[in-house]
Amino acid sequence: MERVRTGVAGLDELIEGGIPKGSVVLISGSPGTGKTIFALQFLVEGIRNGEKALYISFEENRLAITDQARQFGWDLEKLEKGGKLKIACFNMPKTSVVNVNAEMEQVAKAVKPDRVVVDSLSVLLVYLEMSSRLELASQAGMSVDKANNFISEEAATRASVLTTIANIRSWGGTSLLTAEMPETANYLSRDTISSFVADGVIKVSWLEALGKRSLAVKKMRSTNNVLEPRSFSIGPKGIIVEKE
Repeated sequence: MERVRTGVAGLDELIEGGIPKGSVVLISGSPGTGKTIFALQFLVEGIRNGEKALYISFEENRLAITDQARQFGWDLEKLEKGGKLKIACFNMPKTSVVNVNAEMEQVAKAVKPDRVVVDSLSVLLVYLEMSSRLELASQAGMSVDKANNFISEEAATRASVLTTIANIRSWGGTSLLTAEMPETANYLSRDTISSFVADGVIKVSWLEALGKRSLAVKKMRSTNNVLEPRSFSIGPKGIIVEKE
């Protein structure tokens, strides 16, 4: 099986050399655990290998993203000007809820990326749930207000997750989706569904009592991955996973 190296030092050896090509992988954790840094490191690694990369953001603006990357020596503006990277920032209140998946697909078709990051799935799903309710109401021939009495939040969320991940998978690249989750949660994503649909799940945590960060590969399709958590640090060149 062809595998895609993550660029995260110490991680690939835990997943038989890298992520299976074409996979959709969830990077899940609470705020401040390094999800965005992980995602950027993954994209930069691909660009170094001659691949095209697409970064879709629903949380940060372009300046915040490029400033954060610059701390690790990654000049995203230069990479974008060179045609190796596309940064697409969606301001959700200004983006049509109904058309957001179509707009993402339009960008992806133009770029034809080998690697994709969506940051974050949790924010995107808030709006896609609204879209799902509109679509389900239309199919049922009901008004949205009336349909809300019959369409559960779980049904709307499930429809959003299935549609979104299927769309991202159809773009053909290897994709990372960041997802928010409370440290004390007993599930791997706030929506509770995407972790089952994704091909892989990597959980990043901040262990306050121990004063360190932790990473665990919860699942990875077609991979005999190491299950035990590993400590990791964030240095001047990005994330480094410590050896056992």
